[in-house]
Formats: sequence, C-alpha cells, structure tokens
Amino acid sequence: MIIRSFTGDDSSPLPENVSVVPEGTDGGFPDGKPSGRLTGVLRITDIAESWAAGSIQLTLYRPTGAIAGGVEADDAVSLNSPEREYGDRISMARRLMLPQGITHIILDINPMRTTQGNREFDFSRIREFTMHLGATQDAPVYLRHLRLCVERDTVGAPAVPVPGDSISCLQNQDQSCYTYELENVIPAPEVQALQKELEAETGRLQQANRVAQIAGRQTLYVEAAELVAKLRKADAQACSGGLLLVAAWCTARPADGAIDVIGAEVQRHLRNGKPKHHPIGFDVFKVVEEETADGDGAQAFHRGGEW
Repeated sequence: MIIRSFTGDDSSPLPENVSVVPEGTDGGFPDGKPSGRLTGVLRITDIAESWAAGSIQLTLYRPTGAIAGGVEADDAVSLNSPEREYGDRISMARRLMLPQGITHIILDINPMRTTQGNREFDFSRIREFTMHLGATQDAPVYLRHLRLCVERDTVGAPAVPVPGDSISCLQNQDQSCYTYELENVIPAPEVQALQKELEAETGRLQQANRVAQIAGRQTLYVEAAELVAKLRKADAQACSGGLLLVAAWCTARPADGAIDVIGAEVQRHLRNGKPKHHPIGFDVFKVVEEETADGDGAQAFHRGGEW
C-alpha cells in the first residue's frame, strides 16, 4: 500500500516541506524520474487509515553527506497519555543511518514497542508520523514511495534496489545498514581511475621496499623511500652513480602527491667510530669517575682500532 508516492499522483495533499520534482527536471533522483523534494522534517498528521503491516518503507536520495536520522510516531493512546513525554510513543532520534546516495529505509513494525517499552505501539490507530532525514533548504533530500509492505527485512515493491544502494533497517529498535549486492557494484569512472592510480603507486612502493631489503634490512612501506635513498649499494653500475628516484605512497602523503627522493647523497664509513658518534658502551673493567666531566654520555678518546 502506497501512503504517499511524492511523484505527483497522490490523491492527498503533499505534506509540508515537500514539493514534486517532475521527470526530466534538474535535481531529484539520478534516473531523472519524478520524486518529492524535502526541505525539512517529513511529517504526516491526522492519519485516519490503519498502518498495520509488516514494515513501513521509504526510498530516498541524499546527493551529499551522510547523517543519522530519526523517527517519531503517535497513536490514539499516546496523544492523550500523561506518559507521552516520557516515552509512551515512538521517539527514536539518530537511529537511522542515512549514507550519501540512494537508501531504502525499512521500519519493522510487526511488532514495535513504544520507546518507554511499556506496551506495543498500535499502528492500526496511528495518528501522526514524523521522519527526520536531515533535509534543509540548502541541502534537500529526495523521496519516493512511503509505503506499507508485507516484507519485514527486505525491500518491498514498487522500489527495486540495485547494486550499490544502501539498506537501512530498524528492527526491534536495533539498527543495521549495509550496501545491497556490494560484490556486483560497478565503481564510477572517477573511482576506477583512483583505484588504478593507487595500484600503480602501490606497485612502485613495493618495488622500493624490495630494493631496500637487498641490503639485508627490512622496513615498513612508509619508510621505504627514506631508507632506499640512504643505502649505498655495492654494485655501482646498478646504483647509476648513487642516484635513486623513489615514489612513496602512504596515507599520510603530502598534499602534492608522491614523495620524490632524487640524488641521495652517498656517504662513506657511517659505521666507523669517528668522534662525531659517541659509543653506547664498552667492556668496562674499572670505574674511575661516577659522572663524566665533558658531557652526559660516554666518549671515546683513545681507540685501539675501528670495529
């Protein structure tokens, strides 16, 4: 049963904040077919018919951003209940995950208890229904087919989900959100281009890591470029005079893109015991002083030879 189609063929007046987007008009769903343009809260009041069903469903399209939406509802009992403000109604704020793109909302209402939990909500006597979908004048949300369905956890007619659509399901006040047939999704051209770029950069980084390990040292991918640039390879011909070009790709890469290390300076005898490098420790057989006089660390003044 279609409660509101939002496509221009409803017999009842459109709710406040909703206008029809005709077919072929800019905006609306990506397929260009008619839809409703929502610029605020979706609220339906003075409901006279029964909404008893397996689920309440709605298909919507968010052009940008993702938000957590919510649902409110009152039946004939809650409107006059002294416990209404304490949860003798349905009041579920931020319980619906609404990603960017097309989302099919499924509210399992068979049964659904009030927020207070003291009774089952009576959808056969529902009077008001409200959905918070994050729509504003500057960021509208587009709607199709608010409907009652027999299905409780799958998308019901007339909506037909396609791979890549989101399914946001509220069942027993537990939320789930997943991508429909994710394995069959065909990425957009710009996403495919980014994937190819990432694969290419990853391949270059893996090659740099293999070069780094030729010298018997292991390194993280994010450190590969710096390490390769500092290695002095034994084979001068393979080194081409010590010039290396390494493209490093990592999640913390600079805004300009890959890191280029060009012409790393070749340094000799970095492991020798020159005065610039203080030793960590020696074989000590006699302690002359407790504290060093010329610094905080041990220093080598007389060497018996390099090691």
